[in-house]
This record gives sequence, structure tokens and C-alpha cells, in this order.
Amino acid sequence: MGKPQKMGLGGYRGTSGKKLWDDEGKGTSGSEPMGATARPLPNIKYPGNDPAMCPGEGYEWRGRGAVGSKEGSWYKKETGEILRADLHHPPPIPPHWDYTDPRLEPPNEFWVFEGDRVVPKTKWEKKLLLGGN
Repeated sequence: MGKPQKMGLGGYRGTSGKKLWDDEGKGTSGSEPMGATARPLPNIKYPGNDPAMCPGEGYEWRGRGAVGSKEGSWYKKETGEILRADLHHPPPIPPHWDYTDPRLEPPNEFWVFEGDRVVPKTKWEKKLLLGGN
């Protein structure tokens, strides 16, 4: 899949073994320090390749379009979490789900790729995925 694999999608693994990320564009590969805003990635799994299939317990479809269409998303009322399929995204970003968790402090939006790779939608990650400045 090109660029995404090069950057090691899935955040950074800290010494505790948890995947960590920060919004300063810093990561760790073991004992290297991260920025002051380091925090764990959300524990969200790739919902699959059928956007019409409910991604999990407690989710309901919200939107103008048919279930699974681009005109809506899956919403979890108890938590406010949102999942929206973007399985036909143009390169260089591979097929994924957009995930938002309002319980987290911003930035609280993520890409969820096949293989349960979770990548925060920060300016640093976008720059790595899309290239450019």
C-alpha cells in the first residue's frame, strides 16, 4: 500500500506496550521520549468492508441516505462515537473508516485501517500520508 506502510500506521508503541501518539508530531520507538501530549490511541477495531453492516453494539444509522451510503454515519448514542466508511478514498490514503470520539480531547478524529491500524488525524499524520508541507 505504499506510503502508509512506510510510516508505520498505527501510532507509536511506548515502553508499556500501548500504542501512543501525540499531536506534536513526535512518537516513540521504545524508550525515546514523546511530546508532552502523549496519550493512548483509542481501542477501536476496523469495522469491516460492508458499510451497511452495523459496526457494533449500540450503533445506529444516522443520515439522509440509505444505510451504508456516503450520506450518513454510524452513531453510538451512549458515547457519541461516530464511524463513517470511506472505503473508496483516492490514493494515497487507503480504504478506511473515519472515527470520532467526543469523549477525547481534540484532536479526537482518527483513521481506522484494515488490520486495526488506528492513525490520528493530526496535521503531522496528514502530512506524512499525503506528502507535502
